[in-house]
Amino acid sequence: MVLENIEIVINALKGGKAPVLDRIDFRMWRAVFIHDKVFILDLINICFKLNYFPEHLRNAKVFFLLKDGKDPRLCTSYRPVCLLPTLGKIIERQKLINRDSNIPNADYEIYTDGSRIENEAGFSVCILKDEINIQNYLFKLNTFNSVFQKELAAIEFAVNWAVKEKVKVNIHTDSLSLISALNSENTRSEFVNKVKSNIFKAKNMVGLSWVKAHVGIPGNELADQQAKLAKTSGEKCVIPAPYSHLKCLLKNYVVNKWNEYWNSYDSASVIRVRGYINQVNPKFLIHNKFLIYFLSGHGPFPSYLHRFKFLVSPHCICGMLGDADYYFLSCSLTKEFHLIKPADERKKAWFNNLLTNRQAVTKMEGSFRTSRNICDTLTRRETITDSNDVLRVRATSILSY
Repeated sequence: MVLENIEIVINALKGGKAPVLDRIDFRMWRAVFIHDKVFILDLINICFKLNYFPEHLRNAKVFFLLKDGKDPRLCTSYRPVCLLPTLGKIIERQKLINRDSNIPNADYEIYTDGSRIENEAGFSVCILKDEINIQNYLFKLNTFNSVFQKELAAIEFAVNWAVKEKVKVNIHTDSLSLISALNSENTRSEFVNKVKSNIFKAKNMVGLSWVKAHVGIPGNELADQQAKLAKTSGEKCVIPAPYSHLKCLLKNYVVNKWNEYWNSYDSASVIRVRGYINQVNPKFLIHNKFLIYFLSGHGPFPSYLHRFKFLVSPHCICGMLGDADYYFLSCSLTKEFHLIKPADERKKAWFNNLLTNRQAVTKMEGSFRTSRNICDTLTRRETITDSNDVLRVRATSILSY
């Protein structure tokens, strides 16, 4: 193991990950590596030399997070999250990088690469003998094929070529995710399992290893250039669409149908919402109940409660129509929480800014808490009035008797 490989993994660690049992996150290990690189190098090399992965680095802690809007009484309402020690992740990824299955005395060295730019995609297989390029194979794929599929198809072609020609080859790829998938025991992809099967059948003829991209390795740079050419001049190759593409098509279809229904529905609340939101977007989620009150107009407002006969009148105690806009923008009883009323053509931009303005949302919460208190006051008044009416009727009945 060399420092260069450790640097690749350390620099690829993502932030925002919670530390586990040891309470040591990636930032601490990165600081240790910067301070003493030799220590980390020796530590990892000892693990490989002894073929030993310390047990405490394999212990994980599992948390169950409740999904938004789900019933906490159901097991399916929770998402399991497994947290592993950061140092264990570093050593595990080093194992993937260091897994070099090159065979000795190979007849050819083969470099593969896939490329995708805008609506064009392809992959290349470059064959070298004694560091001399003797043959290149270029293939063009459909736009829906993923980069991973291109890299995998290139490996499959190289393996089949070696078996057909009955020669020994070492295949080199710069896709670490591909190496990881081929080494995984839990892969469910039919395409990946097919390539794994082909490699196993050609076990004594094919070696597979990872090379770092864009560091001046001649064979890898050649494969990268040829992959870009393959997008336009390569031979047509058909690979079934990945699951992710089908999922994307279904999602777009559902969203389009949702938008059609959304635009054709003419209830008062939907018309109000359309005044602030352009169209349906699955990524647009509001968890703040006060924002939902304002957007829909459904909340602690006399005008809304009057619709369901909870209040006799839709008006505020000050005499004006008591709706969401009035309490947030105009009512004298909520003056301290007011924002400037937007023009009709600026409503959508105004609401988008409101979503990210915590101070404005806090003012909205204050105005709607006041409106709730007003509704409670109106309810109590009507209850007292009803009680007095009942007593008056009873008294009149007694006197008449």
